[in-house]
Amino acid sequence: MGWWNRCRVAALALGVACVLPVQALAQAMTPDVVLARADADASGGWPVVLWVVDGDRSSVVISAPRAQLGEIPGAAWAPVDADALMNLERFGAPRLLALAAPDADAALLDWERPSRMSSFPPYAHWPGERLELRHAACAGDGCAPRQAWRIELPPGSGETLPLARLLPQLGSDAPAWLVLHVVSRHAAPGLMEVRYLAVPAPLQPAADAAKRAILPAEAAAQFPAIHTAMLMQLARAQGREATSTLMRADDLGPVQSPGYVRSWHSHASQRAALGLQSLSPDTGGLARLLLRLHPADRPATLSLLARSVDGNFATLRALLPAPADVQARRDQVAALRCEPACAERLQEVGVRLARGLSPELKALGRLTPAERLSACRQSCEFQKRRTEEDLPGQLNSAAQRQALAWRWVASLTGRTAAQWQQQP
Repeated sequence: MGWWNRCRVAALALGVACVLPVQALAQAMTPDVVLARADADASGGWPVVLWVVDGDRSSVVISAPRAQLGEIPGAAWAPVDADALMNLERFGAPRLLALAAPDADAALLDWERPSRMSSFPPYAHWPGERLELRHAACAGDGCAPRQAWRIELPPGSGETLPLARLLPQLGSDAPAWLVLHVVSRHAAPGLMEVRYLAVPAPLQPAADAAKRAILPAEAAAQFPAIHTAMLMQLARAQGREATSTLMRADDLGPVQSPGYVRSWHSHASQRAALGLQSLSPDTGGLARLLLRLHPADRPATLSLLARSVDGNFATLRALLPAPADVQARRDQVAALRCEPACAERLQEVGVRLARGLSPELKALGRLTPAERLSACRQSCEFQKRRTEEDLPGQLNSAAQRQALAWRWVASLTGRTAAQWQQQP
């Protein structure tokens, strides 16, 4: 057996780039990496409302100072856990996910066992994401301690929210943002009193991959502001800058079904604080509506209706790796010592062969331990040399992709890459 074939056999054992089926499986099991999140705190401290419509019962939870709340005849405000409401808000907020470049890992070594499945660590919201936020968790008024209050609306309120009574000052003197979470019988609720922004093709979930908006990795540090600027740019283009508008609507799925789907992974105490502990079978659809209210036409009430799901925004993604990430990975591979790494790896392989595990490793059984070590070392050194040779091309390619992604940001927000990069 020539050294190249032994290299391929060793590569099979080591899980390097040529093991495409194994890598594809590992990538499929990899959880989403959240680089940024445009929640109410990170966006500047917007008020957050949860409106629950369950048959004849309606309740509201608002995160705002008590002095800003209005009065409802026959009903009273009661303090509740603000963290429960903000946990829901962090879950539902628009996210920026990492999107690995197709060839980013082609020359990197992977010393994991091919048969090992990715494990999911505990998450703050749901078991399908890993938080690696590259921006501050709060900005402006969003850094102030939150308060939250709950009120039961009078019987007969139905699917109408008395917004002006609940928040009489909001949007009365100047435009104001409002996050409205809705739990109702509607899987995709809309609002009768306000018009919606039309979602352009590059931001739609069904957008063609070649036309889909991709952000640069560096944009994660400014994502909450970029997201707001993107919506305002769309509002100006559609003549909605000076009118009350539903800026975006996100359907978040069932509120009571945590698991390996995108659903709110909450605790019983959080659901109880928000009035979600005992919903009827027909209720349970959760949606996050982001409104911008304008003094000229601020609606006094908001009424639910069914909305077309065609108005949803796609989840935005950031292109990785950035040039700095490519260099860092190259440094990690350069620091790898092949002989001790192979000795450790092949000891695991020997154990698995002896136990009859991992059928894909059977080909190694025809090699002596010395031949396995030699093949592994040759494979390791070959991959390290290839990484060094490919580095200039990877750096150039990553830089070109990031520059193109910054042009997307400029087209979506009306601000150049230089302007965003200068912003503190």
